[in-house]
Amino acid sequence: MKAIDAIRSAQSNSIRSLVVPEWGDLELFFTKLTIADQEAVEAREPKTPYDRQILMVIHKARDGEGAPLFQMGDAHYLKTEADFLVFQRVVKFMYETAFGLVTSVEDAVEQIEANPSSASV
Repeated sequence: MKAIDAIRSAQSNSIRSLVVPEWGDLELFFTKLTIADQEAVEAREPKTPYDRQILMVIHKARDGEGAPLFQMGDAHYLKTEADFLVFQRVVKFMYETAFGLVTSVEDAVEQIEANPSSASV
């Protein structure tokens, strides 16, 4: 098997969803983050880490049919009207989707003990 085939077969294509009660029970769907996602956000030249988070949520959040939930014009409203802590919960969930739900040092240690090769640098 080629190396790239091993990488491609190891990646999860699962879609995870998050219901946000504060946003009228809006359900957001996310897939894993890729380098292409990062490049798409960086191409828009975000000025702050918060701008980067907003752009990534706009880029990645989908509805149940896979259609984008937000448009670029929504960035201003996400920045000025969305509750910061609620938005940070969405961002955290999005990145957990990417990183396999390691949410604490204890989780990371447990994963490494179960699979030592996952700790390789």
